Amino acid sequence: LVDAPISDLRNSPVIRERVAKVKKLREDSKRAATNRLSVTPHLFGEIRQPKSTYIAIGRVSSENRQYFPIAMMEPEIITNDAVLLVPTNDYSLFALLISNVATVWFKTVSGRLKSDIRISATISYNNFPFPILSESQKKELESSAKAIFTVRDKFQESSLADLYDPLSMPIELRKVHAENDRLVLAAFGLDK
Repeated sequence: LVDAPISDLRNSPVIRERVAKVKKLREDSKRAATNRLSVTPHLFGEIRQPKSTYIAIGRVSSENRQYFPIAMMEPEIITNDAVLLVPTNDYSLFALLISNVATVWFKTVSGRLKSDIRISATISYNNFPFPILSESQKKELESSAKAIFTVRDKFQESSLADLYDPLSMPIELRKVHAENDRLVLAAFGLDK
């Protein structure tokens, strides 16, 4: 309830009841840190939500996907622990992470949940060998990311899981991804 109007907190019986239960739970805890949080029962104990645009990467994805379905989200969209957050509005970074190169990297270094890929911030993301981009490469990747978003917008009735299913991925989306992959490979100094 960050930034919620005080009148909402006071006038809603449902919110008041829930906040009162959180306060009691925190006061009754044997953990001192939890007791201290009882003074702000209307807030999460830890707030990790970015205050700016962020890239959202699902922590688990099918091993069958050629591309991990990631998104750029606005800070009003509150996520949970099933998503890794990269606080940025850098479209070139998005283009790198949505590439087949990144998918191959994640599949190679990440852990598994059953047979699915389980991305970790410390192993998968932090160790990704991000290339040093020239200004022209950065602009090309930004344009490529925007092209991906433009095509995705044509399929608003579909989820990212639908769009990135290897059997149902729209041809138009495959084409913009192929161009993005070409640019990413070039940024790494590789040919297709």
